[in-house]
Amino acid sequence: MCIGVLILGLYFPQVAGADDTERAGYYMPVNPPPGFADLQWIALIDKRFVPSGSPKGLIRIGTEERWRDFPFRSVSLKGDDITFTTASVNGESFGFRGRFIAKPQPIENDSDRDRIILVGTLTRNRGGTVVSASKLRFAYTPGD
Repeated sequence: MCIGVLILGLYFPQVAGADDTERAGYYMPVNPPPGFADLQWIALIDKRFVPSGSPKGLIRIGTEERWRDFPFRSVSLKGDDITFTTASVNGESFGFRGRFIAKPQPIENDSDRDRIILVGTLTRNRGGTVVSASKLRFAYTPGD
């Protein structure tokens, strides 16, 4: 009996889904609406490389020359679903509820640059009030 289970295991290996470490990287908005034109990217940080208790991601808002980072206050990754909220910076914070629609892969060709990996609704809050909310699509790059 044990040999039969071993043989089945060799012929029919289980396929693992994407884990949190495979999703680490940068997610850049593709054609963001005016309310989020200053969104540079969402970063998901590989938890193996940050101290316990450190933020597991952040949002960068601004321009190449001047920006603000909003570290995640909370994040939940369950299957293909992701939700997070950021810490408040000068009274402003963000929230996101989305879904991974494809497995992140490195960019190999120019045509890969706009491959949509993540979709969801991002909200911008000021003083505890939602001032902007929109569905966004994100492309992926693994980063440095």
